[in-house]
Amino acid sequence: MTAFAWGGVLACHCGFRAGVSVLLGKTCPLDSGHCRLKGRSTRFMGKHSITYLVLFSILLVSCGGLPQPAAPLFPETVGAWKLKQSTDLAADQVPEPIRRLGIRRAGSAVYEGPGRLKVEVYELTSSAAAFEAEQTWRPMADTVVFHKESLFTVVHWENADRAEVSAFVREMAKRAGG
Repeated sequence: MTAFAWGGVLACHCGFRAGVSVLLGKTCPLDSGHCRLKGRSTRFMGKHSITYLVLFSILLVSCGGLPQPAAPLFPETVGAWKLKQSTDLAADQVPEPIRRLGIRRAGSAVYEGPGRLKVEVYELTSSAAAFEAEQTWRPMADTVVFHKESLFTVVHWENADRAEVSAFVREMAKRAGG
């Protein structure tokens, strides 16, 4: 056997470094095994290698995790107000200026309490988009808008006291964005 030291690893004349070929199950392509190191196993992988491979695989899978479902847009109660109905809004039901900013999801709800509130929440792709939506929204009677993080909210009230609506808006703003 003609062998020489190469980078501190024993190598043979056949071009394979000793102990490197794990796919073939041996260290030399020749069936004679003349390049095999003495006392070196020719198994595919050692017992410890499989253990490390399994642990590494578990670590990779656990890092990713499953995506968490999105939090509901509308709480059941907000102060004195109770949720009566809520629906998701399809893309064609979202106003064009909001849709243009980039929307993830949108919903509409009706709350009843000391009056009636129609609430629309738009989850946009960024906080900057929500801020722009608030800045460019056209004012309307009996309507207030606000944003927090990437959520832009429109509250329209009927037969409600302004102080009660303000309390609703403060509470919704606290809950928005986590």
